[in-house]
Amino acid sequence: MYRIGIDLGGTNIAVGVVDDGHAIVSRVSVPTMASRPAAEVVRDMGGLHKFMRWDGPMLTDSGGFQVFSLSGLRKIKEEGVTFASHIDGRRIFMGPEESMQIQSNLGSDVAMAFDECIENPSPREYVERSCARTTRWLERCVAEHKRLTEERLGKPYQALYGVVQGANYEDLRRHAAEQIASLDFDGVGIGGAIEKRIIGDTCAWICDAMPESRPRHVLGIAAVDDIFACVENGGDTFDCVAPARCGRNGAIFTRHGRYNIKRAQFKHDFGPLEEGCDCYTCTHYSRAYVDHALRAREFNGFTLATIHNEREAARRYPSIDRRRLFQRIPRRDTRQVLRERFEGLS
Repeated sequence: MYRIGIDLGGTNIAVGVVDDGHAIVSRVSVPTMASRPAAEVVRDMGGLHKFMRWDGPMLTDSGGFQVFSLSGLRKIKEEGVTFASHIDGRRIFMGPEESMQIQSNLGSDVAMAFDECIENPSPREYVERSCARTTRWLERCVAEHKRLTEERLGKPYQALYGVVQGANYEDLRRHAAEQIASLDFDGVGIGGAIEKRIIGDTCAWICDAMPESRPRHVLGIAAVDDIFACVENGGDTFDCVAPARCGRNGAIFTRHGRYNIKRAQFKHDFGPLEEGCDCYTCTHYSRAYVDHALRAREFNGFTLATIHNEREAARRYPSIDRRRLFQRIPRRDTRQVLRERFEGLS
């Protein structure tokens, strides 16, 4: 089975993970951590794994997409991005070096290089300028990552993935991928707003330029048909906020589709969210309770719905052969550690 990361970071939750034995990857939002004095606290405790008591693979996002989502509150320059905190409104600067430093403090297994997530569609002239700037940012990320790696001697190696942008332009995507392939990255992230109709093609353009030894992570993908399209074209791992976000709003995933738990018919339904499901929520709680907790805006309701949706998301892909990811030759010990962790999770 390919491993599906459940994005619990977003821009409002600093850090989170749900583990009922099936959660695969926790992803954490860097801009949110920058908005609170949290990264140093996490560092002083020994990193996110100890801070969260999560021994599985951990990926931190660089902040490119989150900054993009704050479009009315940020200003992009060559040095980096200045944006207003969505928490208290204070101005925060983040460039490639700052993103690398925060992720190093967090101690994730995989860090993403800082990039500009481009709105799609965008004029070609702007996409060209943005991609050129992102490439310069990637070079700065590699340099800072090398410096931080030397400082982290004695700690687990933190892999670095470069992120490919380029909107819907095949030549720009291929060119960006070739540039990342020429730099000292451990893997590649396929990012940006990608139109569903060409998601497989976009993945293929980028993977064609990647050495077979480098894992390919597709950012923000959760739909079953999108996962299959990406796998067919070289994608290895994926993450998305959808299972958590949908669950928090009452949408429950099942093998037959999804339904809204907050419909009146479930107020007196004492059965599980899905018959036959082995997740913690379904073996301990009823539809009536989850419906009540969500309506009351209790955090326990958000968590229980997310646990179930995350389990269902991981269960959707048993027919996808995972051997290709594990056949990628690790260049450094961290990839071997990640691989062992992936194989150790059911």
